[in-house]
Amino acid sequence: MKKTFILLCLSVFLLFSTTACGSSTTVGLDDSESEVLALIGDDVQVVEESEWANIVPELAAHIGEFDGQVFQLEGVLRRDGDQPYVYRTLVNGDSKTECALPLRYLQKEIEEGAFVRVTGAVNAGELNGETVNYLEVIAIEVLSSGGASELPWSGSVHNH
Repeated sequence: MKKTFILLCLSVFLLFSTTACGSSTTVGLDDSESEVLALIGDDVQVVEESEWANIVPELAAHIGEFDGQVFQLEGVLRRDGDQPYVYRTLVNGDSKTECALPLRYLQKEIEEGAFVRVTGAVNAGELNGETVNYLEVIAIEVLSSGGASELPWSGSVHNH
């Protein structure tokens, strides 16, 4: 039931955001984003900076396992062509690994390299011929003071 409610909220948000006049160039939360976040309430799993290096690689590695679950995380926005991602660089000694989640339905024009807080539902989809987990954007805002783009990490990314 919760998953259905969350998906309904996401559908309503996407309907409103795609029918709005013009594209938004603001970097704060707009009214529709705030309303959807209020409807979702406590069903958002907030990924703290101290948990990022453990949780986000799991989201990326376990395709389909987190479908419909809503996560909020902070990271750096980058683009590969037209495909936006939120990422952080995980550092283990001299080794650095970029850990990124592709974003879907990003309606705002946000400068690459901006530090953002993004809330979205995880769902599997195709990207360049591979099945991946996307973070389907419900709300995104640019933070005036960002966290660390690099995080200490002692793990390894794995696929199951």
